[in-house]
Amino acid sequence: MEEEDLLELALGFFNLELPFTEEEFHAKYRELAKKYHPDAGEYTSSILFNELMRSKEILEQHLKRKTELASKTLKQELQTGMNGNLKTKNTSSLETENLERRPSSDISYMIYKKAKDEENIAILEYFDKTKGNPVFLDPDENPPLKKLISDLISPLSAYNTILKEYPESIWVNDARDSIKRLGTWIGKNKSIRRP
Repeated sequence: MEEEDLLELALGFFNLELPFTEEEFHAKYRELAKKYHPDAGEYTSSILFNELMRSKEILEQHLKRKTELASKTLKQELQTGMNGNLKTKNTSSLETENLERRPSSDISYMIYKKAKDEENIAILEYFDKTKGNPVFLDPDENPPLKKLISDLISPLSAYNTILKEYPESIWVNDARDSIKRLGTWIGKNKSIRRP
């Protein structure tokens, strides 16, 4: 399938139309994730959740390209003056200025996305290592659980950073939910301190 067709299918799945904002995308994603998640949603099959994740990836790539294009256009506008003369600012100072002008929600999203990726990888690795084995809830008897708990410290710390440093971010509720959910893994283990 062509990229445009994939984008159209993803937009249809999310019930969004072009142009859409990052906030609209995230709000719709949260709504659909709660609905389609096989463990907590209305559906027990993971088919719709997998489709949601595929569509999410496509829409994130679209937003990333849109942001990169806007950034490139901004750089060109800053480098070229009103009369068409080239300004003397170098690219690294332009990138710094652009980052400083970014709303905190973008930074909080980057923190959230990295934490969510680390969390997902850690949990998937745990389940891959323990597939078919009896479950031991004591980390001393279960080395994969001990590693999982250790790997979840970084995402927990990132979620706490969002709560403390970006209290107005749209990701605060998701970060709070993630902390509660990860507390299930870490809560029983007294030797591992939460950040």
